[in-house]
Amino acid sequence: MTKNKDFEFCWNGKETSSLLAQSLFFAPHVQFSSGHHILIGDNLNALQALGASDKRFHFIYIDPPYNTGQLFTFTDKQAKKSSEKCDGAAWLRMMFPRLQLAHKVMTDDGIIFVSIDDREIAATLMMLYEIFGKENHLGTLKWRKKRKPSFLDKHLSSTIEYILVFAKNGDKTPGLIGEKSVEISRPVLNAGNKLSERILRAGRPAECADGLYDAGHYNNRTLSIELLNTMEVRNGAIVVDVSVKGQFRVTQEILDSTVYVTKNFGLRRIVLESEMGHKNATDNCTDWPTNEDAEAEMRAVFGSRIFDFPKPVGMLKKLLQMCPTQGREPLMCLDFFAGSGTLAEAVLAVNSEDNKDRIFYCAQSDEKLNQPNKEHQLETISDICVARIKNALKKYTPLEEHTLKIIHLTPAENAAP
Repeated sequence: MTKNKDFEFCWNGKETSSLLAQSLFFAPHVQFSSGHHILIGDNLNALQALGASDKRFHFIYIDPPYNTGQLFTFTDKQAKKSSEKCDGAAWLRMMFPRLQLAHKVMTDDGIIFVSIDDREIAATLMMLYEIFGKENHLGTLKWRKKRKPSFLDKHLSSTIEYILVFAKNGDKTPGLIGEKSVEISRPVLNAGNKLSERILRAGRPAECADGLYDAGHYNNRTLSIELLNTMEVRNGAIVVDVSVKGQFRVTQEILDSTVYVTKNFGLRRIVLESEMGHKNATDNCTDWPTNEDAEAEMRAVFGSRIFDFPKPVGMLKKLLQMCPTQGREPLMCLDFFAGSGTLAEAVLAVNSEDNKDRIFYCAQSDEKLNQPNKEHQLETISDICVARIKNALKKYTPLEEHTLKIIHLTPAENAAP
């Protein structure tokens, strides 16, 4: 099930783990409906069930375990279903079939965002190159995860994580949307343009001092204008129409509704609302919300940290806002390492802001918490996920407007070949 043989990545147990993704006949039979879904169980089973259905996703985000040497639970023939020390090969055996199935459940114009740190970025890139093709690597976002470095690190303090961005088919994937422009004014002159004559209409704003400005040339940095008759400014506005000559880059019609005189006696124009477009997306995410914000969000819901290393809602909102929804509503969104349910809350939050239609599917195992929370009756990670998502539904949208379906997956018997 490899995509690009030029980037085949070999490691112990690869063939066995790859067969897991292909064995869709082991998938649990699940009836999916409209609306939001939480799938509780092994995410391999969840992906198999989705792969056997007609559900396909425009947007996938995952924040997998970062192979820090901790224990984790997954299914493959070599480890059976048990906790295994997370060495390199074990982590690859866990990730590879899930990424293969992620490719299967994406729409042809779909995109996947994978959070990872520097420990496994190389291995993750090689897997994604093989499955998706190097040509579909749209870029790598650099996210500043915390505002202050840790003073406990022995050598280097890590403040940056990465978000790998891959398309299923880059030729079919719409361009990513950047931040909305905050530009409020633009120049009306351009060096090198031909001289032309315009009229500064009576009533247009003038930030320069009130008074009379004689006909003649006025320089502002490298550009100049020539008043062809005297201009009077009174109470911050031009009194009568004035003819002016310069290297204009805009039409008279645009000037009539936007031009103003600056304090230094230059000309600029305001940016109209219709021109407030979005910049191109960039890979610099160093000013996005951080882990400190994520911890505060968890405390706001549960009164304590309760979950290690959650991602901030604001970061997921940024990723969702990158993806155009035109012609793709509802925008189907999937997170099969759902954790505390950040993606789901981000979907609800951004829907409430722009009135677009996005649907989330979250998959999370019912792995036991080391310290159950009696106050909120939380015994598993999936309990945290469900509780947070229900809280977000109450916060962002009336319950009657959305259906939330919670599906408990029954692990497929003998899932490993």
